[in-house]
Amino acid sequence: MKYNVRMFSIKYSKERAKAKKEREKKLQRKMQIAQTQLEQNPCDELKNIFEECKAELENFYEEKANGLIVISLPPDEVSRNHGTAKER
Repeated sequence: MKYNVRMFSIKYSKERAKAKKEREKKLQRKMQIAQTQLEQNPCDELKNIFEECKAELENFYEEKANGLIVISLPPDEVSRNHGTAKER
């Protein structure tokens, strides 16, 4: 039973990591295309698209950094900084 849970967890984690990498690549590619188009034809519409892409990518990296911070903190620090379910 424990083996099955472990195998499921590993498979799920790998799929999730792959999806995040694909999302990151997609956002980077989208931003790069928007930047290239903006350089060739500067207009407000393309500038807005570029800014949206930039904001999405920054949000993605912020979420990624927050996950790493939580992973690196000891359990008592996490509960002290973010509260526990009972405190909320």
